[in-house]
Amino acid sequence: MSSKVASSYRTDVLSSGLNAGKAVKVRALLTAWRRAAQNEAALQWKLLYTEGQFNQYSKLKLTSKLNAACSQMLRWQVVGQLKSWLSNRALNFKDLVLGSSLDETTRHQLLTVNKLQAWFKPEALVMRDGTEISPEVRHLARVLFRRLVHKNRAPRWRRIGMMLDQRAVQHLPPKKACHFGLWLRM
Repeated sequence: MSSKVASSYRTDVLSSGLNAGKAVKVRALLTAWRRAAQNEAALQWKLLYTEGQFNQYSKLKLTSKLNAACSQMLRWQVVGQLKSWLSNRALNFKDLVLGSSLDETTRHQLLTVNKLQAWFKPEALVMRDGTEISPEVRHLARVLFRRLVHKNRAPRWRRIGMMLDQRAVQHLPPKKACHFGLWLRM
């Protein structure tokens, strides 16, 4: 007989010193950030399927209300999350190939494609011993990878938080003596 322990959760409301006007501006920036994250993710997926990899240095222009610095911060955040998700799918791909009944040569070629994360790279792939990976094996790698993509939910961007650095936020001491020891200027 297992004993169930009731979980209790507690949340505290922290005062922030935001007036109503600042709260509206921060909420508007967060809304624009989340919309731009969805657009950036769509562009990065397109890059993966056409060029074979995500590109955090991409010069693709986002149509958003964010300035260039915020767009760059957003791009790095989105690409970081997508790369993390992709590395988890690479582990799933490896488990799938190792658990299959494929012949040893095909399995080795698939594992090489997976190690290079070259499921969608357009150029030819050559293994260490100089043998080229056949188009049929590369097609099989794409099919298996797409199976894993459809099986595992990709990151969603509706509730992403802002990851800002010193280009977007300045730490300032308070101008007047108050109970807040640090002010942030966006």
